Amino acid sequence: MPKTKIFLSSASQASFGPTRNTSFDKLRSLGHDPLMFERNFGAWHNGEDSIAKCMKLVSDCDIFILFVGARAGSITPYGRSVTHLEFEQALAERKSVLVFVETDIKSEYLGNVKHLIDEYTASFRASKLGKPAPADIVHHIGLHKSRISSQQQHVDDYVWYFLHEIMAEEKIFVENLMPGVPIEWDSLLSDMLRDGVEMLRNKKDIVRTLVQAKELQHYKKFTSRIVPLVRLGLKTDLPLLISELKQAAMGNVIVNDFGYVQRKIGEIHNCSAVTLYKQDHGQMILLESSGKIKARNFSMDDDTSYVVLTQKGASDNIFFREDNKSLYVCLKGNGFVLTFHFPCGEEWNTPLYLDYQGNVESGIMNKNGELFYTAVSILEGVI
Repeated sequence: MPKTKIFLSSASQASFGPTRNTSFDKLRSLGHDPLMFERNFGAWHNGEDSIAKCMKLVSDCDIFILFVGARAGSITPYGRSVTHLEFEQALAERKSVLVFVETDIKSEYLGNVKHLIDEYTASFRASKLGKPAPADIVHHIGLHKSRISSQQQHVDDYVWYFLHEIMAEEKIFVENLMPGVPIEWDSLLSDMLRDGVEMLRNKKDIVRTLVQAKELQHYKKFTSRIVPLVRLGLKTDLPLLISELKQAAMGNVIVNDFGYVQRKIGEIHNCSAVTLYKQDHGQMILLESSGKIKARNFSMDDDTSYVVLTQKGASDNIFFREDNKSLYVCLKGNGFVLTFHFPCGEEWNTPLYLDYQGNVESGIMNKNGELFYTAVSILEGVI
């Protein structure tokens, strides 16, 4: 039976040396296969991307163990430390995660710093700016170091942000890490973890391949169905065309991309309805629709209508409504607006959408960009 691979992660910090080495030796003596930078990461080849290699090793592991102390380590161009990216990779791949934080730092975070970050985040969101970027939060912490106790002034500002992500955002329970006190690995780890993580690891590549094949087959079917509907010199079957567009538009899993790691935010489901409106005599007139919706005409003075707002604007738009948890992709053509309705998962609300609006737009456009372009191009020629 293969050994359980356990990745030991932390920023470079001299005081962690004994803890890391002792843990490595203990885990190996228990029959596991620990992975640690200083001991067995292997040779680094010329030109090899060191961060990518770390992500690959995290991906290959079964259990991810993180030690958090005063040092943040190297910050990548994506605004997160390498250690933070390793943590994100472990969560993204649903690894079993154990986090240990130096006791004094954990107490300071819970007593002072958490409130400082929560205040700033709430103020930022109240200004309709979404969620502040990591660099903004770290900068804010630096501006208010006076609110942190003198005993913890040596802690890197980024560490507080990282802890907030772990404890407040991910809601992960953290173990106390006390100098000189050995970790009871025997009781923390169990052979019960092995069967589940091994099955998940083997299943991952199979699922990815099946998804890609399904998407390719989906668009081939759409193309074969839509071509007969558009014939040069003949009348286009508009109701059937709109129905086919509804069937073809796909939802997506929306992710937060950290460069080396992607984390799931939420799901947008497959298209549930499509409407086609045309401007005529001061109104947006419904030409065709498909799906269960209550469609009606709109006055061009109705600025509550997404169709009207798109027609008046200079480009396409994407809107989110929390009351019915729906996303509306409004595509502007020459005198018409084509709108795709996408139901959203229960996790979505207005603050979450505002925090990740760019991610949502990218996720939907990456999945349907060619479809949207083809649809508008066809309708330009028949309306």
